[in-house]
Amino acid sequence: MFLSHLSKIQKSPMDSRQLRYFAAMYEQGTLSNAAETCRVAVSALSHHLANLEAEFGAPLFVRKPRGLQPTAAGERLYVHAKSILKAMSAAEKDIREAGTEISGEVSVGMAYSAVKAIGVDLARRVVSDYPKVRLSLSESLSG
Repeated sequence: MFLSHLSKIQKSPMDSRQLRYFAAMYEQGTLSNAAETCRVAVSALSHHLANLEAEFGAPLFVRKPRGLQPTAAGERLYVHAKSILKAMSAAEKDIREAGTEISGEVSVGMAYSAVKAIGVDLARRVVSDYPKVRLSLSESLSG
């Protein structure tokens, strides 16, 4: 019966909003508490949940009189959702900060004599002028 119900639901690709809503439902345990947390209507959350279940072809929660109990699929999706949402947040923060300050990993390869002549001064200058840059110096024989 569940699968026949799912086949009638319009499928749409999963997006970050659905993952945020799903995580709120999981963490809050009820649609009404999740709706309050997300500041959306309960019917909107119910719709997004139905779309996710249709997309995965499996129930994510067991509906109980006093809330939602995650199924095994719901437990697994929650782990992935939290990881994805955390990565998206980190990417957003990184992009926002990228416009204001130079950051990231920089690798520089030099001959031994160049590292000996300017390596320490270069490293000091990078640390003082660009604290969010992670400098990696590697030396090798010239030639």
